[in-house]
Amino acid sequence: MIWVPHTQSVVGVTGQTLVTVDLTTRLVRTIGREPSLLGLAAAPDGSSVYTTSLDRTAVRWGLDGGRISTTFRVAAPGTGSFVVAVDRGSLAVAGSGGADVRVWNLATHRPVSPPLRPGPAGGWAAITPDGRAVAGASSIDGRVTIWNARTGTVMRRLTPPEQIGSDWLTFSPDGRLVVSATQAQTGPLTYKHGHTLIWNARTGRLLDDLHQPGDNGVSYAAFSPDQRRIVTVGEGGSVAVWDIPNHKLLRSWTTHDAYTETGIYAPDGTIIATGGFGGGLVELWNARTGTPLEPITSSGQIAPIGFYNHGRRLVVEQQASSFHLQLWDVPQHRLIGQLPVAGHEAAAAISPDGRTLVASSKAGLLTAWPLSTSMWLRGACAIADRNLTRAEWTTFLAALPYQTTCPSAP
Repeated sequence: MIWVPHTQSVVGVTGQTLVTVDLTTRLVRTIGREPSLLGLAAAPDGSSVYTTSLDRTAVRWGLDGGRISTTFRVAAPGTGSFVVAVDRGSLAVAGSGGADVRVWNLATHRPVSPPLRPGPAGGWAAITPDGRAVAGASSIDGRVTIWNARTGTVMRRLTPPEQIGSDWLTFSPDGRLVVSATQAQTGPLTYKHGHTLIWNARTGRLLDDLHQPGDNGVSYAAFSPDQRRIVTVGEGGSVAVWDIPNHKLLRSWTTHDAYTETGIYAPDGTIIATGGFGGGLVELWNARTGTPLEPITSSGQIAPIGFYNHGRRLVVEQQASSFHLQLWDVPQHRLIGQLPVAGHEAAAAISPDGRTLVASSKAGLLTAWPLSTSMWLRGACAIADRNLTRAEWTTFLAALPYQTTCPSAP
């Protein structure tokens, strides 16, 4: 591990991963992978580090990660704040324990709403895909409040048919429906009587009250891309798919993970991914039949966050000795990247267009990454400020024909 001049950071290697640690915020950020590291040195101006390897190559790594990802503070250290939803330009975060909800602008890093209180004890929150409305739910009585995301004006208050806490909240892709997943605690560690409540977000009318099969509590609900289906995930690995227009259960099954917590649709609606706290398994299912497909296996507790790149990629949250976000190639079931998040208790969300991934934790910091390959390429070119030489291309990419990857660079 080495000190980076003119900064409050150190750079070191964990496993095969080169990381930088901000000693002020304790934020850990991945720089890259170096499987056969021999030496490590920092540039005198603190802008980069250099590594040497057993393959007789030296590599310069830029430290200005802000050119690709961006990190900013949304809460005081230790108080905590969790990302719960993101639209195309703003995101809604809930304070530790859901005490309040606030909307932030991803471009300016500034709040665009005042603190919003959802009730006697905050639960989860959601933001419409167009960013115009934000909703928060009470984890005690399940009441839902919908606000104007910019002014904080109350637009609608929704009261469930019975007093049951809400653990999940989401808007439909067109923002017309809002869904709260609820469960009632019948014992110290037993959650039963799962309900999925579907509301008209504009009028506040309760449209449906779906009871989870097996009387299991519900922890998560997600719409299909065409908004005609909704998948609900309950305690004990209970999964149910519902027909919204016809108000009926289409099919249900039980996962191999009794601690399944989340379930999401692929962009084409053909696959449902589930995962949770059982450890090491994201299960993939045929959305029409419920037939299991080849799962994605990893280590620790893993759960799916969202698909991107037309469903060919999947973001998975991993909680092991630390919290990471993993990027998977779905057709090949191959891990293609990993992003560390400061803090063990964290949450993440992906934008509806699949272009932005955000995460925050009780460290009070929020990080946003682009998921577009072109954005990463532009960031890499900004750091390197040049193309590979033909000798470098031959060394690292001999199987491919030479080309310039940064057209404006020498």
